[in-house]
Amino acid sequence: MFRAGQLQGRGETVQDRAGGHPLAAFGRLDAAFDNAGNGLVPAPLIEHSKAEWDDTHALNLRGNWLCLRAQLRAMTAAGRGGAVVLNSGVGALVGGFGDGAQQAAKHGLTGLVKAATADCARHGIRVNAVAPGVVRTPGTQEYFGAGPGFAELVARSTPLGRPGLDVEVAEAAAWLLSDRASYVAGATLPVDGGITATRRFD
Repeated sequence: MFRAGQLQGRGETVQDRAGGHPLAAFGRLDAAFDNAGNGLVPAPLIEHSKAEWDDTHALNLRGNWLCLRAQLRAMTAAGRGGAVVLNSGVGALVGGFGDGAQQAAKHGLTGLVKAATADCARHGIRVNAVAPGVVRTPGTQEYFGAGPGFAELVARSTPLGRPGLDVEVAEAAAWLLSDRASYVAGATLPVDGGITATRRFD
């Protein structure tokens, strides 16, 4: 199985390998999960430098577009259809969740999913996204590890009363990639314990 983690970097050549590597290894590309993203320590937009803005968008939006472009080219050329899921975030659906620069990039992913659907659904290619809320991962461990305050905040602000698990996001992505979601296209699916249903994070 090809794992996206085998590709490192942000350059166009690296992202183009997101389509070429599976073709070279297996002769076809049926499905892909794009997990390019990072975040900033939340701060008002007016406090961010241009470099911070550019760096955040380079990975969260441009990086995903480059991966998606390579994958759509491969799937379109093969003529067998396929499915792609982008890992987005709750910040793609609401304001006031996390950092504004990242939110803007994640909102861009919502548009990217819709644009790709308009272009490629007629070729049998489904493009969707998952929008996780607060999930326990190695990348968020520093927040949870700083003390009980963050975990308590998440519990208060999430209708299900707890942070998500990475496996729960993976299950949602796997469903979107599977034939069980064969009529789902252009959607950004919240996997957030109900946060976007209440739009509360205080």
